[in-house]
Amino acid sequence: MERSVYLIFIGLVGMMLFDLAWSAPQSYTDQTAFSAALPGTAITVDFDSALADALILSGESIDGITFNYALEGVALKISSQSGTGYSTTSSTQFLGSDDADILQEGDEITLSFLPVSAIGLFLLSKDALEDDDISLTGGGTTASLVAADVQGSPLGDGSSVYFLGIIDEANTFSTAVISTPGNGEFLFNVDDIVTVQAADEDGDGVPNAGDNCSLVANADQRDTNADGYGNLCDADLNNDGFVSVTDFLVLRGVLNTADPDADLNGDGIVTVTDFLILRGDLNQPPGPSGLMP
Repeated sequence: MERSVYLIFIGLVGMMLFDLAWSAPQSYTDQTAFSAALPGTAITVDFDSALADALILSGESIDGITFNYALEGVALKISSQSGTGYSTTSSTQFLGSDDADILQEGDEITLSFLPVSAIGLFLLSKDALEDDDISLTGGGTTASLVAADVQGSPLGDGSSVYFLGIIDEANTFSTAVISTPGNGEFLFNVDDIVTVQAADEDGDGVPNAGDNCSLVANADQRDTNADGYGNLCDADLNNDGFVSVTDFLVLRGVLNTADPDADLNGDGIVTVTDFLILRGDLNQPPGPSGLMP
């Protein structure tokens, strides 16, 4: 019997580790793989809805993305294929600058937006780029350019197309940074910025896939027994997979104490409020939790 319990425990730990690994942020340099892994509907900013040749001053927004930068007297600009001769990945306009419609190594741009679980963008350059020449950082993860990962054939003007993307199904982020080493040896442009707003049914700021209590708002994700279910939806105090009268008896035994597991609402003490939470979950399993099967 003890061996069976041990094996079950090891199995649960394994599943939790798998969930954590699966939900870790992922970086991409291939647009096809990125698109296939997107956790929701993509929103694309292709710069074609903006006025051609319009400047984007630092702090200004285009289609929900705010651009912050300091480019030594240079301003970002909505550049067009017809006005520059540069090719683009879609339609006719792209992100350039008022310095000959290009960006250069050393430029850094911070993008701000509503919380998302994914961001990706295309990079265009006629120059021979090297690994890590351009990077995209967001949500604590960095996607760095891989010189061999050219996306498709060169464009009409001879530019090679690269892609950088980040997906984090367990957490949202609201900023991303395009950065370069800073030696000024290559030129590039940006086009088609793709974002995906994360599904968050309970509106607590934690996406469903990484929310340990996905239908009840618990921004703190408090889980005192570390079983993958947040306390606020885990009245299964004896951990048998079901909320029953046995759990009520456990809670009653620690009433008016600071028992952390029975303190379902996290106010520091077990009270009738916690009993009401338990009663509402009676005859149900704990959760649901995006971290557990």
